[in-house]
Amino acid sequence: MPQDMTPLRQVARAIDRHRRILAAMATAVAVLTGLSAVTSTQTPTTLAVTTAREIPAGSTLTEADLVVRPVRTVDLPDRAATSAPALVGKVTGSALARNTVMTDLSVVSGRSASAAGRVVMSVRVADAEVASMVAPGMRVTLLVPGSNGGLITDDALVVTTPQAAPSAPLGGGGGSAVLVVDVESAIAERLVRSTSTTGVTVALH
Repeated sequence: MPQDMTPLRQVARAIDRHRRILAAMATAVAVLTGLSAVTSTQTPTTLAVTTAREIPAGSTLTEADLVVRPVRTVDLPDRAATSAPALVGKVTGSALARNTVMTDLSVVSGRSASAAGRVVMSVRVADAEVASMVAPGMRVTLLVPGSNGGLITDDALVVTTPQAAPSAPLGGGGGSAVLVVDVESAIAERLVRSTSTTGVTVALH
């Protein structure tokens, strides 16, 4: 160490050295922050309809249930909904968690068409009391009663709640109800043929 290096000059040199280190660290932090901000702003987003709360299956959607917010485009599911008013009044086909992105498959009531390979049709349920226990969004099993009957499907999706069927001219059908369900196209014809003279029996899952 030089003879003329006084304690005061030693302190000054130490402070200057630490100041340069701190300045370099601050510059690195600023660069990293800037890169993070640029990356964030470059991530494309799309406005989509999401749930504002947890919604049970079979619920009729209201304005309070839905919110439009930006969602990262890469995270959007196919057929994501972009209009909240278009979904108001429709019925959820399954339970939905909060912040779930809505699609046209999230609802079962009021759709212009069923999903590919499925159709929406009405069936007469023999027991109106049992039919009154179902709700939109539920999946039920449909069976034809009697010795020649049997299982029709265990994957019928209830579209609308049942309504009492009008009484037949000879008094038949007074204890039945009409149920609108979403079923596979392949079984629709069998369902019509099997229930032309008698209503179906509904089994709840």
